Amino acid sequence: MHSAGSTAWVSHEEESTAKNGQKTYSHEVRMLEKVGGQWKLVGQSIHQYKP
Repeated sequence: MHSAGSTAWVSHEEESTAKNGQKTYSHEVRMLEKVGGQWKLVGQSIHQYKP
């Protein structure tokens, strides 16, 4: 997680498995903003890929 003042962002890799066993992979970035002393999610970007 990276923060600067009232803004922050976090990125991570994700592996998801559906009920049928099929796997998907993604790189995700989420943007946050501190509003009234609480962190709020204000945006996200999801990029699926095949390993």
